Amino acid sequence: MIELIRSAVKLGITFFDTAEIYGPYVNEELVGEALEPYEGKVVIATKFGVAFGYG
Repeated sequence: MIELIRSAVKLGITFFDTAEIYGPYVNEELVGEALEPYEGKVVIATKFGVAFGYG
């Protein structure tokens, strides 16, 4: 998946949307690792305020 995300950047994608809800911690860590070489060249959006284990 890291190579897929990096390929997207090479094709011109610069906006990535992620959130803890997509897989607690796993997805954001993956996106962060994949986009680390492109710091300052891409935008990463996230959501917050989601509570796990309530309800």
